[in-house]
This record gives sequence, structure tokens and C-alpha cells, in this order.
Amino acid sequence: MSLDENMKLGVDAAGYARLKVPKSHNCKFTSSAILLDKKPLKIHTVTGQSEIDQFVAMRQSIDAKTKWEWLCKMSDAAIKNGMGNCGELAAVCVKYLKDKGGKNIDYVYVLDGTTMNEVVPHVIAVIGRKGTTEEDADIGFPDSWGSEAVVCDSWDRVVYPATQYDFYWTGLKKYSTSPGTLTCQLVFRAP
Repeated sequence: MSLDENMKLGVDAAGYARLKVPKSHNCKFTSSAILLDKKPLKIHTVTGQSEIDQFVAMRQSIDAKTKWEWLCKMSDAAIKNGMGNCGELAAVCVKYLKDKGGKNIDYVYVLDGTTMNEVVPHVIAVIGRKGTTEEDADIGFPDSWGSEAVVCDSWDRVVYPATQYDFYWTGLKKYSTSPGTLTCQLVFRAP
């Protein structure tokens, strides 16, 4: 699909997601409050390569069908409850884009390029990305994804050509442990 077609799909998906999921919650230094017994769970990040390898192995043990079912359940729950953060909103967008016939639709983590930990954390939907479909792959900066690739970030209420990502990532960069070192990881591509 062309950049214009992907932009239109992205705008439609982001609008749909925010219409269906109007409420979000934001905590300092994290966009997703994880609750345990109705209290925020303290988040610890991995500290070394062995923990990163363990984390990647855990994710890779889940097959694509299970990940798709998980994403659909998350999307449906967010819509049913009218609330969600970047992960839920990206899930709503990915499901919407697949239903509307989009091509190469990815669910992507934005990572700190130094520690490879999720930044803030943040999740985006991507349309039309060229390149690897290997799950948990470091897919680098959006400007390497091809001229038709579009970032659909309904959390921030923006849709833009991936080649223009740098303009939109100023806020994310300030939460990076080493500002300017952001990268992206493909969680999975919609079937």
C-alpha cells in the first residue's frame, strides 16, 4: 500500500481507538500502571544480559496464534471498558487495521537503546513496515522501515510517516537512560 493509503488507515485507526477507548491513566515515568491488589506494582527492570536473554526466550516461547489471541482479548477488553494505555490502544489499532485490510501491521515496543528496557514503557502500531518479521527483533529506528511505513500512536494521538519519527519522539527521548538512544522491538506482526 502507498504512504497516503497507510496514513489514511492510520488516522482512521487512531480515531477509532480513541473513540472506543477514551480514558487512560498515566503514572510518573510509566504510561501503564500495573496494579496488584489495587495498588501500583513497583516495576523493576532487568539488570544484565542474562536477564534480557531470559526475557526474550520467555516471549519467544509464545506462538504467533497465542499472541494474536492475547492482542484481540486486550483490544476487546479495552473497548468494553472504555479505557486503556498505549499497549491497549496499540492493540485496538492493530486489530482495526487488520480488519480493514492493512498490510504489514506490527505491534512494536519502543525501547531504550542502551539498556534495551522498555521506555516509559511505550507501544505503537506500525503499518507497512518493510524488513524482518522475526519476533523480538531489534528493528531499529522508524526511518529505516521504508517510505510507506506509518506510525500509529493513538496514545499520543498522532499518526505520521515513520521517516518523520524524530520530530515526534522528543518526549520519549527525555525518559531514556541515554537520551537519543531509542530503538524499537517487534513484538509480533498481525497474521
